[in-house]
Amino acid sequence: RQMAGFKAWVYSWAPYIPHSGTTGQAGDGSLIKGKFAILYDKEKLDPRLKTMYSCPPVENKTLGFIPRQVMGYQWNNCYDLKSQWAYLKEGLPEEAAASLESALKLSIEKDILPAFGDEWGGYWSGLNLTGAFPLPELLFFVKINDISAAEKVMTTLTQNQYLLLQNENYRNVAIQYVVLPLGVDWQPGYCFLNGYLLLATSLKELKDAIDTANDSALSLAADEGFKRMDLSFTDQNNAVIFLRLDEILRQGRAIVEWGLDQMKAKAARDQAFKEG
Repeated sequence: RQMAGFKAWVYSWAPYIPHSGTTGQAGDGSLIKGKFAILYDKEKLDPRLKTMYSCPPVENKTLGFIPRQVMGYQWNNCYDLKSQWAYLKEGLPEEAAASLESALKLSIEKDILPAFGDEWGGYWSGLNLTGAFPLPELLFFVKINDISAAEKVMTTLTQNQYLLLQNENYRNVAIQYVVLPLGVDWQPGYCFLNGYLLLATSLKELKDAIDTANDSALSLAADEGFKRMDLSFTDQNNAVIFLRLDEILRQGRAIVEWGLDQMKAKAARDQAFKEG
């Protein structure tokens, strides 16, 4: 159904030539600029996709709290929660939706959907390899439409006797986080910052975002590598994706080396056991 009205795919590319005054040699072929288009008959387009494809570009204000050292970052402003829930609800039995709301102790249409906007995204700082297994360093964010409603949603979801929820005020921002047996490297939590709800795998990620929001020199927008591309990421857009492929490859090598070290350590323990 989502392909109704589809006509064609179009793709083109060319060597990217930086604007005058930017770093890099014009036309050196180190960057490629591409354009990809999907052509549809608007009258036949699925109404949910029509809503998504019609959202206007806006200024991306999340760059203000994205740390410059991140390996990957993504933002978009076209995720319509109401349409997605309506689509999902069509395929669910009525009792299943009621059961879900009962488990959440919230009404999806009255409590959750009005609280959040259509801007979603997140970033990946890397992997922590100092423990018994790799721990991803991630942060997700979503735009807030109604702060009171969002606070109610998060308070209700975190009211669990098995969660050791802790509170910390960091630079005048209230952080809620969970203490787990895995140590300080894995303390998932959340906070509200500059009109967004931030959810992170660790307290450190939340504090890094808050520090960045208070000092623009720490942000990804101030990073030389990010600025050198000059791809209008700070203009009005519908979506942005940024990856440091070199750092991702280094992280992949580190994971392989970590795995080999674990195997060597296990082999040494096995040999020591055999030898008494």
